[in-house]
Amino acid sequence: MEATREIYWNVGHGLLVLVPMYLLTLAAVAVLVNELMRRIEVYKRGRPLNRTDDLGGRIADLARGALLQTRVLRVKGPGTAHGLFFWGFLLLFIGTCLIVVQADFTDPVFGIKFLKGTFYKIFSVVLDLAGLLATVMLGGLLVRRYLIRPEGLESKKDDAAMHGVLFAILISGFVIEGARMAVTELGTPLAAWSPVGLIFAKAMAGMGEESLRSLHSTTWWLHLFLVMAFIVLIPLTKFRHILTTSANYLFADRGPKGALTTIDLEDEERETFGAAQISDLTWKDIFDTDACTQCKRCQDRCPAHTTDKPLSPMKVVNQIGEVAFNAPEANLVETISKDALWSCTTCRACQEICPATIEHVNKIVEMRRNMVLMEGEFPGEEVMAAADNTEVNGNPLGLAFASRGDWAKDTSARLMAEDADVDILYFVGCYASFDRRNIMVAKSFLKICDAAGIKVGILGAEEKCCGEPVRKMGNEYLYQSLAPWPRTIATSALTWKPSITRYFCTAWS
Repeated sequence: MEATREIYWNVGHGLLVLVPMYLLTLAAVAVLVNELMRRIEVYKRGRPLNRTDDLGGRIADLARGALLQTRVLRVKGPGTAHGLFFWGFLLLFIGTCLIVVQADFTDPVFGIKFLKGTFYKIFSVVLDLAGLLATVMLGGLLVRRYLIRPEGLESKKDDAAMHGVLFAILISGFVIEGARMAVTELGTPLAAWSPVGLIFAKAMAGMGEESLRSLHSTTWWLHLFLVMAFIVLIPLTKFRHILTTSANYLFADRGPKGALTTIDLEDEERETFGAAQISDLTWKDIFDTDACTQCKRCQDRCPAHTTDKPLSPMKVVNQIGEVAFNAPEANLVETISKDALWSCTTCRACQEICPATIEHVNKIVEMRRNMVLMEGEFPGEEVMAAADNTEVNGNPLGLAFASRGDWAKDTSARLMAEDADVDILYFVGCYASFDRRNIMVAKSFLKICDAAGIKVGILGAEEKCCGEPVRKMGNEYLYQSLAPWPRTIATSALTWKPSITRYFCTAWS
């Protein structure tokens, strides 16, 4: 006899089953869509931002990130468990879709049954093992969250609801399968192709057929209600990351790594600079708050947080979300706190490790810009002094700009103003020009170039600060007053030696 099974066994396949089943599904999907639309309206409170360029590449990133779990798997342990759970649950979802397609479309409409024979055997064993894998991995994640409790991992009602619903769906699925097999397949060769269901079937074999049928029917409807509850909970809990984190791979920044947005300081219609209100951020900044799963990877890798500074990149993102959805008129800087915002080193460690491609640094810099440009606030007098020194002397140390090239007097470096016959124009930077320890780095670089036969030119007193440090502190005005000069030097390099543009070394963004 060909391997297969009766779909909707013991439940029936008439209107009394199909109508309520599809009505429940439509109702759950309607709630899902309605809640998602409500959240989209909140995203729209942010400023416009184009994240649909290179759509083909973005779709490829979406496929890699969501289906292959590439960013999630970068952290062993919980990342691996999440990836395995995702793949197991995905296989169960695909299997359920195939059952619905055959039972409600291909079989009644075209008389086509594809869940049979060898394909059905493979289908059965794969789904059983996928369900087992998902259950074990979910159990491991539950133990980590509620028993091991890693420091900094916050557990809320969302987490309990998510674990409870998922466990109930998985276990009830095996109970349904076990009850059916105990009546129809136990003792047949086909039972071996459902190894986990077989364990449940043997455990329930002594209940009697009437009890098994009652258990099967009751659990089947319970399982359906649980799946509908899962759909409804997606936009209402952290389940939403199934959609938002995946979409964030599509909307990820594809520009130069570490680049910051440039403010048009000449815009006469603009009344404020930086971000003080939620409407000052972009829609993507608000969307990021929904993509965050609070996995604390960013927090664990933040050097400020690790050294007990009042900064948690994870909390910054979630506080922005709280403002966006619950208190849109609240002041962002006051909500997050100035101390937390000034603690950020803008190292981007948080963004590099984030499995949801959330952009933490830009949000922090925008709020710093508001503090500096609108309120005239700095984290301390030493920072104000460094900014003043940069504006007056072209370096934050306050040293005379005329001595900027003195470090290279006993080296092979050539001043471009005197000899432009070089292979590389080396932008040295402030600290490598004045700081004793960093001067050793610059000289070591020249030694390497000498060994390679590469002639190096420097600008000496003509070089100024690139302006990036003050920019990251929020002083966009000073940055823009400094930024034009590198472009002038680059243009001059063409005059000095056209081929030099092949090697032009830059240290600004």
